[in-house]
Amino acid sequence: MEKSISQYRTTESDLRQQLSSALSDKKTVQTELDEAKRRLAQFEVDKKIFKEKFDEMTRLKLSLMKKIELLEAERRKAEAVISETAMQREAIERSLSALERENKVRLLEFLDLLLLLLLYLLLLFICYVYYILFMHIFIIIM
Repeated sequence: MEKSISQYRTTESDLRQQLSSALSDKKTVQTELDEAKRRLAQFEVDKKIFKEKFDEMTRLKLSLMKKIELLEAERRKAEAVISETAMQREAIERSLSALERENKVRLLEFLDLLLLLLLYLLLLFICYVYYILFMHIFIIIM
């Protein structure tokens, strides 16, 4: 019987050791489980933050794309206005050149008429001088 008691004590001691080891393992596993839960919760928080940032970046990207489209449209309009202005300027320059040529022709015509008038006046003056000269000669002769 002592042998049985000794065996029971040994078994009890082994069982207590196993229980202690199992409790220690349970505590370790529980700690690991708590840590995993904490990391999972942190991961969920990070995931939510990331999704919010991703959504914000998507909205920002769309907004910037719309702004780029608007700026491109404005640029095209500005280029069209610049092109139209350049064409109008060229047309004005051609018109101005034509007017300048026309004015030169008219000026030359005016100068020709003025020269003819001066020649006519000179001829008239010469005739007048001859008339006066002949009158003096006529008076002298008479």
